[in-house]
Amino acid sequence: MGVGAGLGGDEPRVAHGGDGLADRTRRIDLTDRCRSLVPFLGAEWRATHSTVAELDSEVPYAMTAVVEEVRRALERRSMRQRILHHLTEPPR
Repeated sequence: MGVGAGLGGDEPRVAHGGDGLADRTRRIDLTDRCRSLVPFLGAEWRATHSTVAELDSEVPYAMTAVVEEVRRALERRSMRQRILHHLTEPPR
């Protein structure tokens, strides 16, 4: 059995919506085993969200704002492009 065996159904369905996330979203049918994990995953997501909010209150800038600024910068010029710009041939 592969990784995650028994967690999802056999046929994933692509979700199409107008939210800009449709191309990265796959709807699947959850098995009973996977459904039993949903409360844990929800609790972990809420704890992560609270942790980010806590960190935001401790530093002079919002972590979420920094992530958004980095995302926009990488849209203008990818990380790969930036690395290639600084990449030089090793000395021989």
